[in-house]
Amino acid sequence: MLILIRQRLAYMLESDKQILESWRSVAGMLGRLLGKQCEAVLHSLEDLQHSVIFIVNGNITGRGIGSPITNTALSMLQRIQEENTDVTEAYFTRSPDGHRMRSITCAIRGGSGEVIGLLCVNLDIDISLCQFMQELLPPQVDERKQQDEVFAQSVDELVKETVTAVRNDVMNDPAVSPSARNRKIILKLHEQGLFELKDAVIIIAGMLNISRHTVYLHLRNFKNKIHRS
Repeated sequence: MLILIRQRLAYMLESDKQILESWRSVAGMLGRLLGKQCEAVLHSLEDLQHSVIFIVNGNITGRGIGSPITNTALSMLQRIQEENTDVTEAYFTRSPDGHRMRSITCAIRGGSGEVIGLLCVNLDIDISLCQFMQELLPPQVDERKQQDEVFAQSVDELVKETVTAVRNDVMNDPAVSPSARNRKIILKLHEQGLFELKDAVIIIAGMLNISRHTVYLHLRNFKNKIHRS
C-alpha cells in the first residue's frame, strides 16, 4: 500500500499542492483555539521522509517542518483507506517526554479523491488542569467591550438581534450625543460586517426609523473617510 502511495504521489499535481496548502490555516486555527497543549501537524504524502510541511506547537513532540511521517500516522492512513473514511476515531499516544496525548487524524483528499495528506492533532492531556484552563479562559479584559455572538435561526433574526444589542450599547453611552446615535449605530454595524447580509439595510433602516438613503449615506461617508486616511 505504501509503495503505491509513493508511486501515485511521486509527482503531486500543483492543484493538489494548493489543496494541502489551504489546510495550513486549519492547523493554525486549531493551535490558536486549543492553546499550547495542542500540536497540529500537516503531512504531505508526496515525500514520507520529509512529510511535515506545517506544524503548530511542534515542541510537544520535538518535530519541525521536514520531519518524517510517524509509524502511528502510517497506521492511521492504512485505517482510513481500509475503512473508506476521512476521520479516525480518537486514539492515545505518548510524546517523546512521556506525556499522554489524545490524538485524531483527518485525511486530506486531492482533486481525484485520493488521500494526498494528513492533518494530525495531538492534545497533551498530562498538563495540569490549571495550565489547561489558563490556555482556554479569556484574558482579563473589559467585559463591556466584548461582543456576544448571536446564534440566530435566520438572517433576519441575526440582523435584528445584532441591531438591538448595538443600539442598546450606543443609547447607554453618555459620550454619544442624541444626534449622533444613528450614525454611531450604523458605524458599529458596518464594523461588524452586518451590511454584507442581504436586506440588512432594509431591516436596519426600519428599526432605526430612518430611510435606506440615510443608511447608505452614512456608509458612503465611512468608506470615503477610510479611503482618505
